[in-house]
Amino acid sequence: MHLYAIASRMQRLTEQELAAELKVLGGDFALDPATAWSVTSCGGTIVAAGVHHGVDRCGPRRYVARSASKVTWFDGLPVESEGRFRG
Repeated sequence: MHLYAIASRMQRLTEQELAAELKVLGGDFALDPATAWSVTSCGGTIVAAGVHHGVDRCGPRRYVARSASKVTWFDGLPVESEGRFRG
């Protein structure tokens, strides 16, 4: 399970605050607080955060992929993450 939230134009909400709230809510679903992530858009108008099950519960599933300029989050997609075949 991956619990996430996206907030737009909420000036007083930081990505750290949003992630902290999701960690608390994630406790109700036994999500791993160590998996919490957060990001703010380049313009600062969009904040996203999430928390999910740890590797011990979800196996090799990858919930979040990040680079310097992009964040992609997903769950249960029929895509092989190592690139050995097309999804």
